[in-house]
Amino acid sequence: MQSAGTSRSSLIIASGVILTLTALRNIFGSGSPQSSAAQPASEALALAPIAIPGIVTPMGVAILILFASYFPEMVDRLAILAVMVGIMLANLLAMFSAQWFMRGQCQIKNRVAAGAGAATLDGMSSARIFRYFKTSPEIIRLAVMMYVRYPLSLRNVEDLLHERGIDITHETVRFWWNRFGTIFAAEIRRSRVQAMRNFRHRRWHLDEVFVKINGVKHYLWRAVDHEGEVLESFVTKRRDKKAALKFLRKSLRMHGPTETIVTDRLASYGAALKSLGAIDKRQVGRWLNNRVENSHQPFRRRERAMLRFRQMRSLQKFAAVHGSIHNHFSQERHLSSRPAFKERRTAALNEWRQLCAA
Repeated sequence: MQSAGTSRSSLIIASGVILTLTALRNIFGSGSPQSSAAQPASEALALAPIAIPGIVTPMGVAILILFASYFPEMVDRLAILAVMVGIMLANLLAMFSAQWFMRGQCQIKNRVAAGAGAATLDGMSSARIFRYFKTSPEIIRLAVMMYVRYPLSLRNVEDLLHERGIDITHETVRFWWNRFGTIFAAEIRRSRVQAMRNFRHRRWHLDEVFVKINGVKHYLWRAVDHEGEVLESFVTKRRDKKAALKFLRKSLRMHGPTETIVTDRLASYGAALKSLGAIDKRQVGRWLNNRVENSHQPFRRRERAMLRFRQMRSLQKFAAVHGSIHNHFSQERHLSSRPAFKERRTAALNEWRQLCAA
């Protein structure tokens, strides 16, 4: 009898150890995006409230089985079964919570890293950005510039490059602008925003345009300064106070404060500016907002060439890229002489050719 009790207790202890190791593996092992050895100390501390139930519950199951085996007359079997099921469900909930938490942390880190890389490029060289591409960076820059800057379709760009002896398909042009358009626009935006934040005596012009996506009306909010520089583009499904407030906060966070904000008579602007405490900066006039009204024209021409948009995400992406590249090549030729315009145009083209260069 003693040997049978000893073997029974050894079996129960072994099962408890196996359950504990299984829980540890599910929490810190292959079930999570990172192994426990590779996790930083901060993540380990953050996972402590979730990892403790996963460790304690298998031990509780083992202790309960041991107690029921030695004192069967004191414990009802149905109660034992109910408690065991509850403990195992709590264990599974703890494991799934840990996996969900770690997956969310990794997604946040990836998004932050991607945003930082797009915003600052982290000094990436041309060899890293254009790695694994057989085509030269000069051809990629030319294709992206032609597609975004001019009202051309993908097949128009393909035909124009074919005339220059470059044989690619329109799907290649699509892939290039989706892959490199945001990178080029981020580098242009970074350098221009840093220079523009030094000037406080500026006037902003805000307006929204109607854009249909699959037959549903959406709104593209755009902010332009007094020189026609496109500051921000933002797509929403409504044009209420919440949307206007989000758009204004995004613009102010990126470009800093301004002295004057010119808008139309939409009530959402007044409510949003009142919430921000900047209602005294607002100006409303019949012709004061012509600057931003005229700035819609290049985007509208480009929209017709693309045969509209089909997703909010694609509209937001293209509006941001188009605004940055349009700012880079906009030289306001009507305000300068011909020699000055030619010099500025050449300088802008040379800067474009040096984007993401080593």
